[in-house]
Amino acid sequence: LKHPGFTRPVILFGPIADVAREKLLKDFPDKFISPQLDATVEETSSKHKSSTNSNIIRLSAIRDVISTGKHALLDITPNAVERLNYAQMYPIVVFFKAETKMVVKQLRQGLPKSAHKSSKKLLEQCQKLDKVWSHVFSSTITLNDNTDTWYRKVREIIDKQQ
Repeated sequence: LKHPGFTRPVILFGPIADVAREKLLKDFPDKFISPQLDATVEETSSKHKSSTNSNIIRLSAIRDVISTGKHALLDITPNAVERLNYAQMYPIVVFFKAETKMVVKQLRQGLPKSAHKSSKKLLEQCQKLDKVWSHVFSSTITLNDNTDTWYRKVREIIDKQQ
């Protein structure tokens, strides 16, 4: 894929995708923005309160982020990735692959209680995602015991693939 001429959306999958999204948004507010954050505030104040991240993200919201020159950092399903490709937004999709539940547990250690999820369940979801949706991934980062390398790698991948 040659340079698309716009800042591509970024999608992260895997057992630490939520951690990575929060860290990128916090550390690089000049590079990343999440259209979801805006949608969440409006939706919870109006209709029903839901704890899931199944907010609908409009293509126009993603285009608005792109027009600012920032990456839209999205929390969407793999199915929605295919729709973004169809809409010619060509997202950068990074998959965090974990080999064992111990690696997942170690990388999620020290998170607030609300962020604690079963390492076994996260690993199973990760394996299923890899099996069924690997064709939508731009890159895969294999997670290991070294807790900081994945963060450096994800930043390098985004810079390189942009």
